[in-house]
Amino acid sequence: VEWTACEPRPGEFHFENLATGLIFALYYFFLTNRIRPYLAATIALILIKENVALIPITFGIYALVSKKSPKILWGLLPIILSIAVFYINTKIVIPHFRSIDGLSGAHGYLAQYSQLGSGYSDILKSAITSPLKFANILFSENNLIYLGQLLLPLGLFPLAAPQILLLGTPIALQHLLSNSSNMHSIVYHYAATLVPFLFLATAHGLSLIKTRLRVIFYQLLVLLLILGSLWIHLNYRQSYVSLFKWVDVQDADRRAILREVPPQASVITTFPFLNELIRRIQIFPFFDVMRNLRPLTGRTFDEKNIQYALIDWNDSWIRAYINSTDELTVQREILQRIWNLISQNNFSFVS
Repeated sequence: VEWTACEPRPGEFHFENLATGLIFALYYFFLTNRIRPYLAATIALILIKENVALIPITFGIYALVSKKSPKILWGLLPIILSIAVFYINTKIVIPHFRSIDGLSGAHGYLAQYSQLGSGYSDILKSAITSPLKFANILFSENNLIYLGQLLLPLGLFPLAAPQILLLGTPIALQHLLSNSSNMHSIVYHYAATLVPFLFLATAHGLSLIKTRLRVIFYQLLVLLLILGSLWIHLNYRQSYVSLFKWVDVQDADRRAILREVPPQASVITTFPFLNELIRRIQIFPFFDVMRNLRPLTGRTFDEKNIQYALIDWNDSWIRAYINSTDELTVQREILQRIWNLISQNNFSFVS
């Protein structure tokens, strides 16, 4: 069991979560030489999201090296389809809809790679013209910690099958080159697309090791791997349980408050309430108020039609964000935004 496979939150929807099963399927059809379902899985995968669309490129390259025939179907076609869909998404579709909403920039996430340039071509050029800078970013201290969090629960066995790990190169580069701390953490959904490659590499690594060890030593090794993974899970058990339910003495009070909020009412809420309210249409994260920013759009938070505010002041995100800066001016601005929300809206009160 791997922690990163469990973390995608039930209160949020992320397209990356759809990719996990398809990656396993893609590899299975690749391994069993079933070309038609392999191509079907390729098409389904590239339609999920623009970053996921790059994964069949590495499969295609691997096929050109390892498959005998037909190389055009196994290798070239997935590569061409992936590049075409990625180009259409990032150069036409996404910029088009961003321009309709009056948003600047080709993509909301490009700013996370500003240290490498201002666009896709700049990032690619940086890898070629500034390899030392590129390498320093890839092997930064945070990235080494991130890689350790991914590999250590699996006993480093994925390293025994580097050809499988390399299939996840597009996603790994997306994470390692980003300047966002969320991309370097297993506590969010981002790592979900790496899970299939980690597990497949572990299986191949163990298969290789099995041929070189006596049965008793191999069984002992597998047992240690299972125990190690369970031990790591025990360290995360509180976080895992909190994904699905509240786990403190205020549970009854929270649920009583939720029952008082009409189903169609607009609500702004801190993260502890989010899972319970996620099916609502008019729901806004309190975190957006604190940073005065709507994610991806880059706009300031200016929502006026808010009827209810469910704020858990024990939410760790509140303290963490306020303490993320030592500048008193910035901290005052955050607190002022919170006060403005409370004082300027005509909230309904529940008790």
